Amino acid sequence: MDKILNEIKEERIRQIEKYAKKNSGFSLSAFLSILMEEVGEAAKDINDINLKSKRKNLFEHLRTELVQVAATAVQIIEHLDEK
Repeated sequence: MDKILNEIKEERIRQIEKYAKKNSGFSLSAFLSILMEEVGEAAKDINDINLKSKRKNLFEHLRTELVQVAATAVQIIEHLDEK
């Protein structure tokens, strides 16, 4: 589990470095939209896996998307804790 949590932490750091200025004034609704976009990407990968898509590295891509989902959820929790 430590490996996974470290990956989520690394993704959260990447998000901060990339989006810190953009996200500073976001509302909960905006954060929810971001989270749902990430969940949607994971759902697409799951559908592609179930439909036996020919896309390569689907499981790897799904795993990456799920790390992004978790990191985005952490971002929302951080936002709540700042209030």
